[in-house]
Amino acid sequence: MPLATPDNVKDASRNFKDFMRLYNQLTETCFAVCVADLGSRSLTAPEESCVAHCAEKNIRLNNRTMEIFMELQPAMLEKRRKEAEEAFALMEKSEADAVPATEAAPS
Repeated sequence: MPLATPDNVKDASRNFKDFMRLYNQLTETCFAVCVADLGSRSLTAPEESCVAHCAEKNIRLNNRTMEIFMELQPAMLEKRRKEAEEAFALMEKSEADAVPATEAAPS
């Protein structure tokens, strides 16, 4: 069994928080759309059906969003890497072009 490193614990904690945020959003959305009568402790048949469809729809949407993100993420990371390299090269060039004041003074 792998050891629990600080990075693994952080990742697990972040994943759990993301899951709980998604779960809470799903619950709030479906409740607001589907539950019409707060006079009973149980859902009516139409409310149950609505909640089931709402949850299914939102879960499919989330899965599709994650698929698209996973497809686009490598290109986004490559773009960021290139931008960072260009910024670093520009910084190096500007530092090389800068003439120190002691060298610029006439002798």
